[in-house]
Amino acid sequence: MKFFKFLFILSVCFFYHAVALAATPDWQNDKLQINVYAEPVHKTFQVLVNIRMLNGWHISWDNPGDAGTPVQFSWQLPKGWTAKRLQESTPQKFIYGDIISQYGYGGSAYYLFEIETGSTKLTTFPAEIFLKINWTACRDFCEPEHAVLRISETAPDDWTAQLNAAQQTFPETAAGPAYAQNINGVLKLVFPSRNFNLQTSPFYFIPYERRLISAETPQTKQLNPDNRLEIQVEAQREGFIPKKGVLLYGKKAYKYDVLPLDNMLSENNDFSLWILLLLAFAGGLALNCMPCVFPVLSLKAISLAQSIRQDGHIRRGFLYLSGVLSCFMVMAFLLYLLRGSSFGPGWGFQLQSPVFTALMLGIFILLFLMMTDIIKIHGRWLTVLDRFSGINSFMTGFFAVLIASPCTGPFMGAALGYALFQPPQIYFPFFLSLGLGYALPFALAEMYPAVVRRILPKPGKWMNLFKKILSLPILLTCLWLGWVLYHLTNIPDRQAESESWQPYHDQTVLNHVHNGRGVFIDFTAKWCMTCLANEKLVLDTKRFSDFAKDNNIVLFKADWTTENPDITRALNRYNRSSVPLYVYYPPQKTKGQNNDFIILPQILTFNIIRKYLNAQNQDND
Repeated sequence: MKFFKFLFILSVCFFYHAVALAATPDWQNDKLQINVYAEPVHKTFQVLVNIRMLNGWHISWDNPGDAGTPVQFSWQLPKGWTAKRLQESTPQKFIYGDIISQYGYGGSAYYLFEIETGSTKLTTFPAEIFLKINWTACRDFCEPEHAVLRISETAPDDWTAQLNAAQQTFPETAAGPAYAQNINGVLKLVFPSRNFNLQTSPFYFIPYERRLISAETPQTKQLNPDNRLEIQVEAQREGFIPKKGVLLYGKKAYKYDVLPLDNMLSENNDFSLWILLLLAFAGGLALNCMPCVFPVLSLKAISLAQSIRQDGHIRRGFLYLSGVLSCFMVMAFLLYLLRGSSFGPGWGFQLQSPVFTALMLGIFILLFLMMTDIIKIHGRWLTVLDRFSGINSFMTGFFAVLIASPCTGPFMGAALGYALFQPPQIYFPFFLSLGLGYALPFALAEMYPAVVRRILPKPGKWMNLFKKILSLPILLTCLWLGWVLYHLTNIPDRQAESESWQPYHDQTVLNHVHNGRGVFIDFTAKWCMTCLANEKLVLDTKRFSDFAKDNNIVLFKADWTTENPDITRALNRYNRSSVPLYVYYPPQKTKGQNNDFIILPQILTFNIIRKYLNAQNQDND
């Protein structure tokens, strides 16, 4: 009996000794401890390195961020053997003093390697395998360190338990690649998956390449018209795109290979293009209802009223359509040529030019004088002009785009911002579809004037009164263009802001967002009538100003009246190419943890703003 008790005690002691050995680190100091596990697998064997951080220290990932050095592994192997890394744990972000941001590990990090032996099968575990690890441990300061470890075979149970624990920390390999484009220093990433929730946190992309994007730079996220995730972030290296990276998404992480955006092909590519074209067509239709188009409506209403007693309706309708499409394609071609340049203009850029604005002002003054009969056209000239009615229809369509294009309407903003960065086979069909939607209502009305006859009375003296009434929007357009021209040539005066609004500066906005403040940005321009209407009726009212103060919201006005590279880059980051644009960053309780934003509709009321802003504030409580 005593012999069996002795055996029992001996076995218990041996068990606890084995556990203690398994838990004993292979290397340790006051900052971290290292354990190495190995398992032979036929012609290869796998090695798992576990680095566990102590006392608040951390080590860097492959891309350390703003400072630090990656962990380096150097192998001493038998001749003909090779080692490659298979996986590593998902990194996290560290921020020091709101200045330096790093990617690395502050808890436990796993690295999985596979060693090719070249032999048919391992019969014994070799004794001459060594691994040297170099790292930099950081806390309040960074200190380089290293360790040399001899690799030995691990008990099967220990290997299985550690491998299972490690696999829980590894990012999943994405089913397909992501696609990237870097234009004007803005890196745009498109992820084919359609299952992302923009409210998830943390939610950001980390490239493996160093010094491509800063770890502290906000990353804007949205779903494009095809419902695919898009992330935009200001890049430190213009034109350069990553080859691979990790997308952190809540408790999950995905490892992506990254290809140029022009290579983006998928099974649903044709379907995606049709959705984009439909959005463009709908945006063109809606553009007819925007304030920018009111002067054009006056011109077309007069033209339609006069065309009731004329023939050649089908021809003039097609010429008007051709004028609209021609102008859209000319502007699209110019944007396409300049989109990779440092100028990088946006939609409606022509009204940022004082010369163009002055030319348009002269044309509309002439139109007003003619419509009010201050300048009269005698019968002989009317006969001559009648011969060129087709040219008149074409030029009406052409100028209808020039004067209306500064504004973007519903359905158009996000689709336009997406299309501007697409390859030609998507880019140019988009603008054709947009122009077709814009031109179609008036083109059909001119082709089939019987519809207009049912609405308007028979031709008579009323048409002279009708022409004078419709000259009022033309007069207002003249005043508006003169006002725009004044601001284009008096830039210092334009920079003055009210007490409620601050001028837009990237770094100032970033600081407020990082500190958890609510931020509202009004991207506007003096030549954007929709912008002016929203400001007059909502944004510049005391009611909205008091609402912003009560909710601790900082207001910024990004005035794009003249070409401004900082505002152009900001528009690109939000996947937009023109104004109006209204962006809101809700306040955050935890500083620096969430840079999510929402984009408000382009037609605003106070109730719309209150609905969107209150909903976001409640989501973040």
